[in-house]
Amino acid sequence: MSKLFLIVVGLLYLPTWAIGQQVTFEQAMEQKSMTIISCKGNDESTHYLKPLLMVLKNSLNKPQSILLKAGTYFVSMPENYQDITVMADELMVFKALETKTIQITGVCTEPSNGAPNGKVTYTLGIAPKAEYIAFAQFVNLEKLYRTSEAQTGMWFLCGEGGANELIEKLHGCSGQDVYTKIFEKLAAIRNLKLRVVKTELKTDKAYEYRTQYFDNDKLIKEYLNSDVIIGEKNYQVSVNGNTYSKYSYTLTEKNPMPSCEISGGGFFSVSQMTMKISIGMFDKNGILVREIYANDKVTPGKYTVKYAYDCEKYPDESYYFKTMRNDKVAITVKLSKKG
Repeated sequence: MSKLFLIVVGLLYLPTWAIGQQVTFEQAMEQKSMTIISCKGNDESTHYLKPLLMVLKNSLNKPQSILLKAGTYFVSMPENYQDITVMADELMVFKALETKTIQITGVCTEPSNGAPNGKVTYTLGIAPKAEYIAFAQFVNLEKLYRTSEAQTGMWFLCGEGGANELIEKLHGCSGQDVYTKIFEKLAAIRNLKLRVVKTELKTDKAYEYRTQYFDNDKLIKEYLNSDVIIGEKNYQVSVNGNTYSKYSYTLTEKNPMPSCEISGGGFFSVSQMTMKISIGMFDKNGILVREIYANDKVTPGKYTVKYAYDCEKYPDESYYFKTMRNDKVAITVKLSKKG
């Protein structure tokens, strides 16, 4: 077993207020009322939270507010890095001649390319598919832009696949409600009449988990997982000694023990005001594979997080644990699994 402790320090930030006349990002560029000093990949974020870092200057000698809309598309240079689709409306408020650095909420687009970083520059482009804009506007409206399902959903739209690919490709850490919302929206965008039905039957001797996908009333795919239970091993995430979430590994005749386990922990402090704290497990490509802890409203105080779970679904020998504070990566540590 490996034990690691992460240190996160809370920061105070101030809200902005709307001043000046409001224009769109595109209008500001056309009217030359805004200057883009730089637009690069954000090394301090992950690929699905705030992947773009922009430095903008108000070119006017008076205040103005600039609205960057969900669905706006940015093209990478070099081309072998992923383009970015903005997933949340961003109202940027400037004083006269003010320069600001702004982190933009978005997701990677073009799954076969590399993830953005601080050496990759971006320019405003035109979304190659109207589907990107429709999905981004939905995610913005439903406030689902902090979910990994938003990322995998966009990667699905990058291809031309239908029902089977959608069923196989969409995954995430945010729970059934988020999964269902995004699944149904993606299906609607592709004109697929899909719905999901999940059933669970479990006794102390056996279990059966069934997931069914219907096209209208026709069953097109079914996943069935059943086995004889011989025991159960429990894992959990605790915060300040109190259980935050539980993970249960069912010991069965087919799988009598988990093939490996990971355990670790971290501590962080928050001062002065409520903030977002999350801890995630990422693979070598920087892609989220498991969410450890997430709380959008952490109040001031000191917190210790401990976690343990089976890791047999994760084939890599090492993973990277990132602690994020207000969607900004505060610290990254590498942890190797033990068989």
